[in-house]
Amino acid sequence: MADSYTELNFVDNQLKTKINIRNKEVFGATYYMSQNENLNDVLQNLDQELEWYINLNKETINGYIIWESRAISDGNLTEDFNKTVYTVDDKVISAFSYDSNGSITDAIKFFYLGGLPIIVDGETIGYFGEGDKIAFRFNATEIEEISTNTELFYKPYTYLQRFMEEWQDRAILNLMTPDMVSYYTNILPLVPNF
Repeated sequence: MADSYTELNFVDNQLKTKINIRNKEVFGATYYMSQNENLNDVLQNLDQELEWYINLNKETINGYIIWESRAISDGNLTEDFNKTVYTVDDKVISAFSYDSNGSITDAIKFFYLGGLPIIVDGETIGYFGEGDKIAFRFNATEIEEISTNTELFYKPYTYLQRFMEEWQDRAILNLMTPDMVSYYTNILPLVPNF
């Protein structure tokens, strides 16, 4: 069994590096760049033997934290990039991939079910587990798949209309406000307004 863990390093109570280790070998690292740092200085000071990602251009919108992430290739940042939206407790709400022109290539959004009631025929029959969630995956323009890590449905949905019809008054959609349904079933916006 692989022995995996993540080493977190902080500077002035801010996360600065995240080092991923498996079987005592580093297999990837992320550097969290603050706005007052110089990109060229950061790039020169990183261990070039590691596969690095730089998180930069941190923003806070509607109470969510957004990081732009770029890989490092041959000592330079790649032109394609990702943007990831986090809650204040570090849960990923959405992750978008962009090409070098800034066009979306794919995206994923997560609706967290943990602790929410399971309602069947208007009655609460239990509660979702802490890690339970629904994933809404998109290609560049439309939803591709809706899946879950729960036993709500065993096979992912590939048609939004079918998902909406089958879950309209059931244990998923009845937990969402109209703004949530709109956010999770459309590729844009990046950041929720709720």
